[in-house]
Amino acid sequence: MRRWLLGAALGLSLAVAAAADDPPKKDDPPKKDAAAGKDDAPKTPAEQLQALQKEVNEAMAAARKAINERKDPNDKKAIEKAIKAYNAKQTENAVKAVELAKKDPKSEVAVDAIAWAMRGLRGEPEAMKEAIQILKEHHLTSPKVRQAVNAVQGAGLPDAVVADFLTAVADKNPDKATKANALMSLGEMYKDKAEPRRGKPPADAAAWRKKAEDAFERVAKEFADVESFRGTTFGDRAKGELFELRHLQVGQVVPDIEGEDLDGAKFKLSDYRGKVVLIDFWGDW
Repeated sequence: MRRWLLGAALGLSLAVAAAADDPPKKDDPPKKDAAAGKDDAPKTPAEQLQALQKEVNEAMAAARKAINERKDPNDKKAIEKAIKAYNAKQTENAVKAVELAKKDPKSEVAVDAIAWAMRGLRGEPEAMKEAIQILKEHHLTSPKVRQAVNAVQGAGLPDAVVADFLTAVADKNPDKATKANALMSLGEMYKDKAEPRRGKPPADAAAWRKKAEDAFERVAKEFADVESFRGTTFGDRAKGELFELRHLQVGQVVPDIEGEDLDGAKFKLSDYRGKVVLIDFWGDW
């Protein structure tokens, strides 16, 4: 990384020196400002976005190079340093992309900028909030909104803001996969509220669980055959979530299981009703 930076600095210095010794002619095209890295004429919004994307791509390439060329394959510090530098640039330019979108929020460049920036906005809730507000007000029907749907969860936003955005996408976006994705994300958010990973369930867990069921039921009813990923459908995913909500909660009766014991004898879990049973699920792939 250091050698690359020194090389880049040396190349830039030579370019500045060459430009100083070569006075411009009348017919010459406008030259770039070597110090600022800009043309004499202002860049278009699309060009500004491309420049932000290029910087992130270069940071990612530099991180990969640092990781691949480290002397000790087990040197975690080198890996962490390279990834940290890339993540910092991604976040920095994602915030700049939102600022670019705010200048002309109705434009196609605005939705392109926000769709691209979403991944880098996870640690920037205020910028994320501004981004989804622009999408909600001007671009709810764009197919590019789906990238935002996948990013809003876990971004540190208030639940009401996330729910409002996902509901709007599910109601207004014409693409079935985008609508289904928004509803799945909404159901997952409500399910997480009912069943927090840490701590006890809230007093209103039943209400959150009902909201989750409603979202998953709508997916199963309206988008059952819409392809999701890896050969699955949204209907498959919704049915799995509904089964878990309805049958695999604390205090509910365990669904019956059929199988064979170590001696090959068939049995049912219900055969042991009333007894203490330890179930060990395992597999060999």
